[in-house]
Amino acid sequence: MPSLDKKAPSFFEGWARKNNMIPVGRYTFEEGDILVADSDEPFWGSGEGGTMLKFFRTGFAIFREQAWIASTHDYFVSEMGPLTKRGARDFRIKEALEYGQKYLQQTADAGLYDDGRKESFSKRPD
Repeated sequence: MPSLDKKAPSFFEGWARKNNMIPVGRYTFEEGDILVADSDEPFWGSGEGGTMLKFFRTGFAIFREQAWIASTHDYFVSEMGPLTKRGARDFRIKEALEYGQKYLQQTADAGLYDDGRKESFSKRPD
């Protein structure tokens, strides 16, 4: 199983802060690890046409072959409906993990972690 490098947690914490989030946790799956962050509290940001809107942000990151793959998603406060603060946060984290697992699976399916794929292109058969 590929794992995050030693710099991963500090890089992720900085990335999360820059995106108005705080680290939530590190989740381990067969394909690798996913780091998740969440804003926890709603904050103001500009929407379409420059209007100011209040939303939450949740994101995840995976580290593969010396490169970060990260993504964030914004949730308008109104999207959380009648969920409690904890329920809304759990919902956002669950979605981030689902997307993170899809990224892990897609990169594994593409063979990005196979030793045979690390050869130069000139040595690869057609």
